[in-house]
Amino acid sequence: MDRRIPDTATVEAAVALALRAPSARNAQPWCWRIGYSTLHLFSDRDCPAPERDVLLGCGAALHHVRVAFAALGWHTDIQRLPDPDDPAHLAVVTPRPAGRPTEETIALAAAIPRRRTDRRPPAVWPVPREHLDALARAAAREGARLQVVPKPIRPGTAGRAPGALLTRPAVLGTGGEVLALTAADDDRPALLRAGEATSAVLLSATALGLASCSLTDSWDAPEASRVLLRVGWAPPGSEPLPPTPRRRLGHVLEPLQAPSKYHHRPMRKED
Repeated sequence: MDRRIPDTATVEAAVALALRAPSARNAQPWCWRIGYSTLHLFSDRDCPAPERDVLLGCGAALHHVRVAFAALGWHTDIQRLPDPDDPAHLAVVTPRPAGRPTEETIALAAAIPRRRTDRRPPAVWPVPREHLDALARAAAREGARLQVVPKPIRPGTAGRAPGALLTRPAVLGTGGEVLALTAADDDRPALLRAGEATSAVLLSATALGLASCSLTDSWDAPEASRVLLRVGWAPPGSEPLPPTPRRRLGHVLEPLQAPSKYHHRPMRKED
C-alpha cells in the first residue's frame, strides 16, 4: 500500500463528514469522484438551485472535506475550478501525509456532526468579543471578511444591504449577533471561497458552543458573495435539534471515470 495516498476507507470517511455541510434549503448540490490519488468535487448537474447557492454549498462541502482530511492526518492541496471547459468541475483535492492534527483541527472536525441550523430565537446573553474575534479570524483564513451588523441598524453602519435585509423583527430578535460575511469579489471563484469561509465560521461557532444559522436563505442578498449569519447562545433548557436528512455516501461518491449516476434529491427546508 502506498502510504503517500489515503486508502479508500479514509477518503470515504472524509466525504461522509463533508455530506454534513450546510446548503441553502438543504439542496446538497455536490457530488464527489475519486481518482487514484485525487478527489474531485463537482456540482450536481440535476440540482435546480441557483448557481450562487450551488457554489456556496459546494464551497462549504469543500471546507468540510479539508477539515475531515486534516483531522485524519492528511494535508490537502486544493485546485479550484480546474477545467475551464467544465464549469461543474469545482475542485481537485490532493491529500498528502501530514503530521499530527492540531487541537483546533480536531475541534472543528468534531463540530461537523454537531452543527445544526438553529433558527430558534437565541438567548439574550451576549456573545463574548473574543468569540466574535475568533470567528472573524476563521473567515479571514479563507479570504473573507466578517463584520458584526450593529444593533440597532443605522444607515451606512454595515453597508446598505444588511440594513435592508435585517429590518425584519423575526430576524433580529433580542439575542445573538448578526454577522455579514463578504468575499473579495462576486465571481465564481469568490463564491466558492465564500462557501468555504461560511463553513469555517459555522464550524468555529459550533466548536465554541454557539448556535448558528444562515439568514441568507430567506432573502436574497443584493451582493452575490455576501452571506448573512446569526450566532448566539441556544435558549436555556432547549432540546438539541435532530440532524437533517442527507444523501447516502453511495449516491454522491463514485470513481472518477464512471458514468454519472447522480440524481438530485428533493430540497429540504433546513440545511
